[in-house]
Amino acid sequence: MGAEERSVIDMLLNKKCVYLGVTLFSALILGGVTTSQTAKAATTSDTTTSTTSSTSSTSTSPSTTTVTSPVTTATSSTTAPTTSTSTSPTTSTTSSGTTASPTTTASSSTAPTTSTSTTGSTVTSPTTTTSSSTTPTTSTSTSPTTSTTSSSTATSPTTTTSSSTAPTTSTSTTGTTTSPTTSTSTSGTTAPTTSTTTTSTITIPSTSSSTTTTPATGTTTTTSPTSTTTTTGTDTTGTSTMTSTATTGTNPYVIPSNVTDSTVVNFADPLLGAAVKTALNIPASDPITVGDIKGYVNPTLGIMMTSYEMDHPAGGGSPQPGSSMTDQQDTPIESLDGMQYLQLLPTKTSVIFQAKLASDENANTDLRPLDGINFSQLTLDGNFSDSDAKEIDVSQLADLNLSKATYFELSGGSTTEPTGGLNNQELAEVAPTIVKFANNGQSYHTIELGYSGISDFTPLQGVESGQGVSVIAVSNTVNDPTPIYAVTGQPITFTAPKLLDLDGKDLAGNYHYSSSVLSTALKDDNLTNNDNDSYTLTNADPNAKYLTYGQIGFADYTPDAYTYETKGTTLFENVTMVSQPLVWQAHPTVTINYVDSSGQPILSDGAPMTKTIDGNLIGDSYDLTSDSQVPGYTLTSPTTSLTGTFTQSPKVVDLTYEVTPQTSSSETTQPVVTQPTTTTTTSSTSGRVPIAVYDVEGDSPSAEKLEDMGVRATTQIDGQLFYLVGYGQWVLASDYSDVVSPTSGVVRTFDSTSGLVNAYGQPVSEKLMPNTEWKYSKIVTINGAKYYQVATDEFLPVQSGVEFVSTKGTVKTQTRTALYDSQGKSLGQSLSSGTSWYTDGYAMINGVKMYRVATDEWIPASDVI
Repeated sequence: MGAEERSVIDMLLNKKCVYLGVTLFSALILGGVTTSQTAKAATTSDTTTSTTSSTSSTSTSPSTTTVTSPVTTATSSTTAPTTSTSTSPTTSTTSSGTTASPTTTASSSTAPTTSTSTTGSTVTSPTTTTSSSTTPTTSTSTSPTTSTTSSSTATSPTTTTSSSTAPTTSTSTTGTTTSPTTSTSTSGTTAPTTSTTTTSTITIPSTSSSTTTTPATGTTTTTSPTSTTTTTGTDTTGTSTMTSTATTGTNPYVIPSNVTDSTVVNFADPLLGAAVKTALNIPASDPITVGDIKGYVNPTLGIMMTSYEMDHPAGGGSPQPGSSMTDQQDTPIESLDGMQYLQLLPTKTSVIFQAKLASDENANTDLRPLDGINFSQLTLDGNFSDSDAKEIDVSQLADLNLSKATYFELSGGSTTEPTGGLNNQELAEVAPTIVKFANNGQSYHTIELGYSGISDFTPLQGVESGQGVSVIAVSNTVNDPTPIYAVTGQPITFTAPKLLDLDGKDLAGNYHYSSSVLSTALKDDNLTNNDNDSYTLTNADPNAKYLTYGQIGFADYTPDAYTYETKGTTLFENVTMVSQPLVWQAHPTVTINYVDSSGQPILSDGAPMTKTIDGNLIGDSYDLTSDSQVPGYTLTSPTTSLTGTFTQSPKVVDLTYEVTPQTSSSETTQPVVTQPTTTTTTSSTSGRVPIAVYDVEGDSPSAEKLEDMGVRATTQIDGQLFYLVGYGQWVLASDYSDVVSPTSGVVRTFDSTSGLVNAYGQPVSEKLMPNTEWKYSKIVTINGAKYYQVATDEFLPVQSGVEFVSTKGTVKTQTRTALYDSQGKSLGQSLSSGTSWYTDGYAMINGVKMYRVATDEWIPASDVI
């Protein structure tokens, strides 16, 4: 690497050292680097003049032509399809024979016309032409064009080897379309076209390398230009090969063919227009004209919105000494429309452009006005990946002309997110453009990906071209939806997700700093590295909703403040922070699930049996022996599963049981027996079954629950539970129900305060807060209405909430997914496709299963995986 290239890279690194503060990099580059870079615009051709009987035309770019006098053809009275190819002889088969150009005919005709230029671009328009003039035409072609009068469908395979300018203006039943096309070709181009047209008017001026004399007749009407083969309002099917950079569909930014040096160039965004005017050295009171652009004489045109806004403070006044501004502080540009005219700059002039694009609802994020501009440096800040605002379509970057560029920056700048830059998906899509830029033959290249969200840089492997290349990704934030559980007041240990460099090396072991701590611990190196991407954080802020950690960046100049890697002549510089949801707990816990031999939960009062034991410190031991006893069941799980240590994340232990066989002196089971008068067992006489009766005393939550159900005592008969519900009346517990549904569960209130009633349907003073969860023991009917029983004598109307099933984990959207509230009402917002979200459960809302992903935000289960 030469001294000049090394000095440039050093300068770039110095710029990054103040990236989070003052950024004057663009001004430095403008003054110190690009003045020696001169390149010919790939989309601008040398001027060519062709003389006609009335005017002359000048060829400028592949999509720009100054129109000469039109060729008006008057033919004999007939209705026939005509196929015309510029710079080629025309052979047409009609009822009167075959005629070759030059041709002189006179009268009125109505004909659908297919015109093919040497660019391979085919424009199909229905045509009606009326004239009394004579038009000689001279041209050369390796392949004549043939049309048949008996059919309204014309097929025109054409191969040409010449230079031509063929602007085409057509007026159809839906309006007037101008399709200027300029090309220089040395190889044959075949453009087969099939069209079915309706009536309209077309005038085709023709200019070729041969000398053609054309009487000027007729008037050309021009509206918005187009460079495609489809005209709205006609049934047209065409295939064309274009040398221009227009994307599929009509490109509204093609420069009209009839512009002159005095044509005024207007910018949709006035701030951008003012900056361009200043860069062209045009007085503020004067308009920008095509001639101003063509006549620009300097080798570099620098349009940097940061510098312009510093030199022209909002509200007027003079620049303030010592003031500074970063790219992110720019006033966003609402539209790039007008920039397309910079294609008309002299071929020796290159463009330095830096701007932040808006992402509000009125923004036009179309990048096509930048097509064809000869860039030496390009900085685009804006929203590339935040679905809550307008995004920049990264696929349009492939059409940029970076063949002579040395600096290319794509940085975030969303209005709703702190990043909004490229993420893994966008990087993979734009990587071919970046790799092509890095291999354009220039001596050094800088690629900057600021305010991004990238965890995998491997799509950029191809930038290692042997030339000097710097890849700089600072202010990179990786949002990982995987939750981290934490216990209040105790250290948090976690494993970071992988961060891959250009060659796939994991950099996630380079972190040292977290901002999710108490203010007293907010300092460098407050994160303990345990190796293997594992870390421990102490003094975490208990109010933090996210755990944010990574590299402190250029706010600190320690060796671990950022990643700096070199491989040959390639430099990779990175500062990354990771953000993951924090789930706080008051204690470490162990939850026991009691299941039978088939894996099904053992039921108690109709609800699955579970028990949660709170611990004290993470790492403390626990013993579940006393919690493992279940009447009527025998534990079959190994006793080793009853002991362990509390962990940071909630621990779940499944204990498996078999029903304990009951021994009785009779095989007869009585579902209804006479109430025993004592709680002691008696000997079996006269076929009776000895049982133990347990009075319900109401001294425990489970006993209180039984009392609420009207149960006075319980007993076991042959392993089955019976309830005493009246004098001498015993019933199977599984058969007894005075409720609509005996199943307990969780109900989640809607987004409003909910009132409660007692068992008589009378309102009580207690109320339930909005969006809160409550356990209910059953669903009962009071005065004909259904209620959830949420306390001993407190009932919540069923229409005040939704049954909620807890199931913690993550869900990933398969498509762009709409958000709803707990009552099934659309919130008018959505989640991006392919994004992962933490959920703590689901509910059936209006018959649709939905997962909860925020306080009162739900997404359909059918839209996630």
